[in-house]
Amino acid sequence: MVDLARQVEDFREDLVQQTERCIKAEERAVACVHETYVATQHRVATDAKLATLQRDHMHQRERWECQYMLSEDLAMRAFDCLTVRQVRHRAVRSHRSGQQQAARIATLEARNSAHDVQLQHQVAQSRYELDKLRLQDAAWAAQVVSKDVEIARLLGDQEKARQQAIADTLQREGSQAYVHSLRAQISLLKREKEVLRKEATRYMAERDDLLRVLPVVTSIADKKASKPIRVNVSDLFEPGNVSLDELHAMVQKATKDDRKAASDDKGAIPSSAGLTYTQFCECLVRLAHVLYKTELPQLTKRFAYLIDNDLASYEKSKFASDIKEDESDGCGHD
Repeated sequence: MVDLARQVEDFREDLVQQTERCIKAEERAVACVHETYVATQHRVATDAKLATLQRDHMHQRERWECQYMLSEDLAMRAFDCLTVRQVRHRAVRSHRSGQQQAARIATLEARNSAHDVQLQHQVAQSRYELDKLRLQDAAWAAQVVSKDVEIARLLGDQEKARQQAIADTLQREGSQAYVHSLRAQISLLKREKEVLRKEATRYMAERDDLLRVLPVVTSIADKKASKPIRVNVSDLFEPGNVSLDELHAMVQKATKDDRKAASDDKGAIPSSAGLTYTQFCECLVRLAHVLYKTELPQLTKRFAYLIDNDLASYEKSKFASDIKEDESDGCGHD
């Protein structure tokens, strides 16, 4: 029983440890789910921001392309104007002569040169803005690439968290199955423990019965020394219940089979003779309910039915009637 109790305690400690591990695994799973939820929200926000940035980038690119095309158109128009003016200048120069033509040509050249310088400045400014737009486009592309890398990393973390959650769930299910098996084993051990407890109770009851009767009879030392019995049988009962002669008759009736051969050789034991150890033990066993009633009120289940006063008196009257019948039978035979 002690080993079973220790095994039950060990199983209980293992069950507590498994329960703590399950609780920790559930806490880790909840933390992983929370991190996954936060990562998903961050990804959704990042996707929305990236879409907004892409739309802004497309609008800006369209606007810059329009400006570039306008600048190219202006450059072409300026070139056409220059060509037309040069043609006109040549035509005028061919038709005119002299200083007037030279003055007009100089004026036109100065005007054209100023306009050319202005157009060149506009073209340079357009090219500068185009280079700036290209740099901004490269910067936006680098940002998009970095966002894609971050999104890929978040997706990898989410997949790892999902796999870890699945592994934790499988481990928790395995722990629950192990806990159920331990509970079944504990139930079986409890049943075995109950059976052993009942058997131990029965054995203890029998031991108590023997310990209650044997000390009254005599001690081990007295039995080894073959000393006479120190207990008087008449002291076991209340005055007036059973007389010593009736006890002798009961003992003779109880031990008539054992004393049959001896009675043929030695005759009947006189009423004044003492009781042997075997006769005294037999007498105590026959009348144990009277001893338990007077000195040990709490009886075990084995002798519980003897505690009732009516049954005890009935047994005493039954013993007396049996003695009288034996005496009458003896007189009839005589």
